Amino acid sequence: MNFAALVLLGGLYVASTEKMGPFIAEIQSFNACPPSKAGKNLAIFSSKQLRTNRKKFTLLLDAALAVDFTDAYSASAVVAKKTPQGWKDNYFRIEFKSICTGMKQFIPEILEGVTTHLKLKHRGCPIPAGNYSEIPINPVIEVKNIPAFFYSTFKVRIVGYNGTEVAGCFDVVAETKPKPSGNS
Repeated sequence: MNFAALVLLGGLYVASTEKMGPFIAEIQSFNACPPSKAGKNLAIFSSKQLRTNRKKFTLLLDAALAVDFTDAYSASAVVAKKTPQGWKDNYFRIEFKSICTGMKQFIPEILEGVTTHLKLKHRGCPIPAGNYSEIPINPVIEVKNIPAFFYSTFKVRIVGYNGTEVAGCFDVVAETKPKPSGNS
């Protein structure tokens, strides 16, 4: 058997055994992109983990917003998937015409957590410009409107746009896991 056939058979085996289904996502980190990718950097994010015990942690988010965080900005998310051979770039891409609406549709828990911590009267956008530190985020989230997904580790590069100009960029590393039974 030649090497190409062996690689093909191995790839088919991995593809056939790859698990997917209802899931939760555990965010591992949330950090600014390298300066060369960040554009004007109107929104800069970083995070650190605060361990609550051996297995659980809270994500503490720092944000420097030079402008109000509103639906005036669009966003794209480019996802890379971790494989035994390294990262598979451009695993998929999703576009959001309005960044806040996208958050409400897919990750409302994070948006609500931020606005609750900031003591805003509303539970959504806009989030006023300012410097915010140590916003506690529950790293285990249910991604809404995606009923099933592959279980793996993913890197997501989220780029915010003001028209066609890059306003900011951040990288998220998250692991998807089977949804515990009893959660709907």
